Amino acid sequence: MFMDVNLSWYKGDKIISSITSTDSSERLYLPLNITHLNSTYTCVAANPVSNQTAQLSITELCYNTGLLCGAGEEVIRLQELEGNTVTICTGRTGVQSDAHILWFYRPEDVDIRIVNSQIIRGEIITDYNRDRFRDRLQLDRTSGSLTIRNTSREDSGVYKPHIITGTNLVWSFSVDVYAPASKPTIRNQAGRRSVSHRESCSPLCSVENGKDVNLSWYEGEERISSITSTDSSERLYLPLNITHLNSTYTCVAANPVSNQTTQLSITELCPNTADTVLTDSYQEAQRGLSSVTLVAVL
Repeated sequence: MFMDVNLSWYKGDKIISSITSTDSSERLYLPLNITHLNSTYTCVAANPVSNQTAQLSITELCYNTGLLCGAGEEVIRLQELEGNTVTICTGRTGVQSDAHILWFYRPEDVDIRIVNSQIIRGEIITDYNRDRFRDRLQLDRTSGSLTIRNTSREDSGVYKPHIITGTNLVWSFSVDVYAPASKPTIRNQAGRRSVSHRESCSPLCSVENGKDVNLSWYEGEERISSITSTDSSERLYLPLNITHLNSTYTCVAANPVSNQTTQLSITELCPNTADTVLTDSYQEAQRGLSSVTLVAVL
């Protein structure tokens, strides 16, 4: 490795992880947590005077679209929207035809065997756990990969394949299944109780909370405030302080796999206030012009 080299992962144009080392004799390694299969991921190696990029092709790396691909002993995470089909891939091809393949599922602290596939008297016998997964599981014996159809939030947990030939190969995959984020709503929490426009129009955005839900206000493309809570039983609330009448304000509710937006319309939410604000703004502008004229005359 050369001096001052930085290794980074980008999702689109946004950097999501980075690593560097002062030991130039060591190779740099940087794993990627794939959160959206349709996103573009690029690995960039750079020093102060040059850079090189390599774009990730999930279909080439993991052989099929929709796979979570992994290798080695590390735990690999997948975040997916409920109702989708997920294929957890071991990253291997050409698994021995006589291999004994097991899959275990750990929703909490206990491993549950969900797949047991082996050769008995020359015949492939594959047993699935139908109590929890019904008919939603499908094993590919050539790679050891496991497909889960019509995923639900209850499918979240750690999945471990065991491929037993001469040795026992084990991987760990952490799967988080999310419900779609709810659409946020905006109301005026101040009503008509105040004469001042800043107090009489106080937009309040709220949304039903859920796992890893974040509620944010955006002014244009810039996020100006945000809130989250680990208590998913409580609704999230986020007020807005309007600073620029000509700006576009948007409330966004998001989790790692989906988002919903609601745009603020000041004229609809606070029609009387909006007229007052525009009048006040016009009068302030006129006073400003008068002041400039007066200075010029003097």
